[in-house]
Amino acid sequence: MMHTLQLIRVLRKSFTALINELTIEQLNTVPAGFTNNIAWNYGHIAIATEAIFYIRTGVQPDRQIVFSEKYKNGSRPDAFIGREEIEQLKTLMNTLPDQVEQDYRQGLFSHISLCKFTTFATEAANFEELTQVILMHETLHYGYCKAIKRLV
Repeated sequence: MMHTLQLIRVLRKSFTALINELTIEQLNTVPAGFTNNIAWNYGHIAIATEAIFYIRTGVQPDRQIVFSEKYKNGSRPDAFIGREEIEQLKTLMNTLPDQVEQDYRQGLFSHISLCKFTTFATEAANFEELTQVILMHETLHYGYCKAIKRLV
């Protein structure tokens, strides 16, 4: 588990480095053939992973997540995403893995509900499987952003 969580940290650092290389206009550009921009993908990962770890698992079903409606699955960027919001998303991206690790060590994830992931045609029955699916999900969105970067 800790190895996969460490890979998530590494991927998030790479994702943040990509964000830091681009202008706010580039982050907000939706290229032809895409439905989202880099800023939305970054925000989606920041909130979706927290929702998967805590809400979808049943660990904290009433947990309130900042920006959850704006970046949830199926949403689209409906307005310009400003620098201040990007900075807030960076904080969420950089702090969540440590919070998850701490909660794991305290036993918070010892009993999780089965999570099904239709995008990957798989499910997660325990914390280790969950971190692996999350890593796949984050890698998918990072790949989208690498492709979008070439077009902006």
